[in-house]
Amino acid sequence: MEVMEFGFREFQLHIIATMPESPNRSTALELLDAGERDVEDALSVARAIGLFRLGHQVDLERSILGEEIYKVPLSESGDEASGAYGDSDVLAFRLPAFPGFDYAINVASSGVVWGQRFVREQGSPVPEVSGIHDLEPWGFVKAELEPLLRNKVVDDKFSFSETITGSLVLDNSRDVGRSVALRFDFELLQTVSIDSRLSGVANHLAI
Repeated sequence: MEVMEFGFREFQLHIIATMPESPNRSTALELLDAGERDVEDALSVARAIGLFRLGHQVDLERSILGEEIYKVPLSESGDEASGAYGDSDVLAFRLPAFPGFDYAINVASSGVVWGQRFVREQGSPVPEVSGIHDLEPWGFVKAELEPLLRNKVVDDKFSFSETITGSLVLDNSRDVGRSVALRFDFELLQTVSIDSRLSGVANHLAI
């Protein structure tokens, strides 16, 4: 069996593989000139080379993505860690399939990678949220939307995916208090649904 070459394009494909519900998936695949078979193959190779392995070294990411576009101490990024991870740095890489955002990883002094996620490009403004329909998939990261939710509950957390439900806290909006479920993959917003536990049905919003 021929082993797929795993480079910059395939790295993006393996991330897209973790986002099966994203309405932006087809656009990203078109940009990368890829199909679903390419996505499946990239995911398989990513697992084989250890990208999903806990405790893998940053040399793996750098061998695929090259040098980071910036590096800052974790303490200066607004996040915190303790113990062996307390002196971690944040390294960011630019992935064209995800415009407006950077792929960020935390790297401990030992070289161990953890906390893989997307962050907004430095200097880019966060869009204003006046209602549910402003919550566009691939338009926000988790850290930007969590402050807009009260009574937050993490309903489903698996690997790099999680669903957070809560009531919207918005000024002068008809959606204030509306209960929503937000699905994130690598902390990038994927889908927005009305919380089925209050509405009786989970309706994915057509955004």
